[in-house]
Amino acid sequence: MTSTIISRAGADDGNQISDIIRSSFQRQAQLLGISENEFPNYVAFESAASASSRIAGTQVYLMKLDEQPLGTIGLYATGGTGYIERLAVLPASRGRGYGEQLLYFAENELLQLGCSVVQVSIVAEFTRLKSYYERQGFQETLRRNYSSLPFEVLFLEKPLC
Repeated sequence: MTSTIISRAGADDGNQISDIIRSSFQRQAQLLGISENEFPNYVAFESAASASSRIAGTQVYLMKLDEQPLGTIGLYATGGTGYIERLAVLPASRGRGYGEQLLYFAENELLQLGCSVVQVSIVAEFTRLKSYYERQGFQETLRRNYSSLPFEVLFLEKPLC
């Protein structure tokens, strides 16, 4: 019987987190036509050192299936608002509900931190990803351009009950 476990990432998980992030967001970088040389801070190019820094500074979780890493999610809270970042499931494991499990887990963690709302941001032109979050109860709240990014960012929000 297979079982998934979601646990808080530790300092030694930077390589695993980075591998999941890079693999999961590689296609997005290709669709956007961006490279690591041009935009080294884009999520698809996260290094093990960057992942380790996030692990030390926020709550980062690692999902494993039978001890094999397959997904990750980060979260943090400011006031009553929770933020989810870098929800990623390895491409070969998508479509099996693992993303929803990670999202539900993060929402419960944020509720325990006293958050009443959760926010996520994505590349605005990724309409399938937007639809995914809308199916999870999120609604668009804002679109914004940043001078450091070659695309529009879409913010979505969901009340936590």
